[in-house]
Amino acid sequence: MRISPLANTHSADADRTALSLGLRLSNDEVTHLLREVYGLDVAVSSLDGDRDANYRVVASTGAVMMFKVIHPDEHAETTRTQDALLTGLADVAPHLPVPRIVRALDGSASPMASTEQGCAFATRLVSFLDGVPIGSMTEGVWDPDGFGVSIGELMNAMAELPPTKAAPLVWDLMQPRLALALAPSGAPQPGDSLAVSVLERFAPSAPEAFADLPWQPLHNDLNPGNVLVKAETGRTSAFIDFGDSVHGPRIGEVAVALSYLIDPDQEAERWDAVSTLRGIHRSCPLEPQEIDVLFELIAVRLAVTILVAHWRAARFPSNSEYITRNTDAAVRRLTALMAARGTVTTRLFRAVTVEAGARL
Repeated sequence: MRISPLANTHSADADRTALSLGLRLSNDEVTHLLREVYGLDVAVSSLDGDRDANYRVVASTGAVMMFKVIHPDEHAETTRTQDALLTGLADVAPHLPVPRIVRALDGSASPMASTEQGCAFATRLVSFLDGVPIGSMTEGVWDPDGFGVSIGELMNAMAELPPTKAAPLVWDLMQPRLALALAPSGAPQPGDSLAVSVLERFAPSAPEAFADLPWQPLHNDLNPGNVLVKAETGRTSAFIDFGDSVHGPRIGEVAVALSYLIDPDQEAERWDAVSTLRGIHRSCPLEPQEIDVLFELIAVRLAVTILVAHWRAARFPSNSEYITRNTDAAVRRLTALMAARGTVTTRLFRAVTVEAGARL
């Protein structure tokens, strides 16, 4: 397959909620593209990715970068939003450990290319950040309170950026009907019924019920694979993959992060979610009204995760094992969350009130 640069234009007709599998290029094709578009001689190795294809790139100078082949169906507005967020963060918070865009020879942040069959796609080259995913850390090394502090710092920086625009996104907590549309019409998979019930209760109130809360640009996917830490200290070293960024209630960022920190094998009082929330509130004080809706938004995120994974697995059975690798855990977390509703709400409230009292 021959890969060619294109003029820097984007199709505006794609639907980001299609959730289809993306375009995969060979390492040789990526090497050719980087030479033509960026003027770089590189060594390339493939990385894991869901919709987009990712590659680790080592330039002849020794510089290490990450190259992304963005899904051909990605909406142009979404791509521009991600470019603007990364560029804006470099300006307002140069100290934050987020990817920095490496511009192409023509100065563009996400230059276009195409296959010889005429499939056009955008690309992006960014700095490669060191660290290991939180999910691979052993207990006792990772610091959930410190993790929360770093999330709060990211939220503060993103609050300084202008409102963003993006195409409809199934991961947007304020658009639950997009996920409900993916619910199976036949026999449900484990967790589907619970997920649907959560979203059906939530859908009538979103987004109008959240209009009075603080809104801002959100990373929107602070899962254990998108946050890197230093192996020796457990401290946050990088926030990566802004591909699901949206403009929404600030507390949504918190809900997404905490949804991965529920341990069904422990009592709610011992969940890392509580310590992480305390750290977030220390660096980015939250309002009481935000805490009031936090439980519900955590449940919504888990529900969306379950329905999207099962829908994609049914559509792409050859890749179902990878797609559903974390789904059973999401079902268990949602089940545990709903079973401990009163306890969880109390603990989350106490986490922020105790932290607020400590600052007085």
